[in-house]
Order: sequence, then C-alpha cells, then structure tokens
Amino acid sequence: MSIFSLFTSFSNTKHRISFEKFDELAKNANIEILDLRKDSEIKATGIIEKAKIKNYFDSDFTSYVKNLDQSKQYLIYCHAGGRSAKAVNKFLKAGLTVFEFGDGIKGWMEKGRKLVNKD
Repeated sequence: MSIFSLFTSFSNTKHRISFEKFDELAKNANIEILDLRKDSEIKATGIIEKAKIKNYFDSDFTSYVKNLDQSKQYLIYCHAGGRSAKAVNKFLKAGLTVFEFGDGIKGWMEKGRKLVNKD
C-alpha cells in the first residue's frame, strides 16, 4: 500500500459513519442520500429509502459532485465501502459536507434492513 493510499484511507475514516449515525442523519431534511453503485447492482438489491442514484463510474461523476447544492449535506454509500471511501475526497474538494456509510448495501442487507425498488 502506498503512502498516499494510507493517507487517503486515514483521512476518510473521520467521515465514516455507523448504522446509528446513518439513522440519525437520514431524518434530517438537509441530508441527501446518494447510492454510488451501478444500475446492475441496484436492480439486484434495491436501494435505501430516499436515496438518489449516481454511479461512481460515470464519466461525469466529478462534475456532478462539483455541481451539488452546497447548502445540503451528503450521505453516500456503495456496495461495501470502496467507492464511497474514494468519493469522499471528491465531495471534500467540492467544499461539500459528506458522511460515508462504509458498510454499504452489503452491511445493510446483513443487518436485515429494508430496501426499496428503484423508481
């Protein structure tokens, strides 16, 4: 693992949140929940209620993040935390407040939590 990777991993851990913190933040009207997975993953499992979808691998992902509402706070997740951990830096560089649910959908399903179908 490179020094940059170690620094990135360490710096992002302060933005990682627990199930309890997720539940608390999700009640806030100023929070936008973003699912960063691919359509095929979403079709296979569903999404967390109230989540919007933006594929981390889309070519316009960085510009999408830069154009998000600065007055909102963002709660992001992916399958198991890899993409959302990488995305934290993009949100921070855009001057956004971000929280990463590092357990992702995998952890969500392991806890038996509710998912909804994509609209």
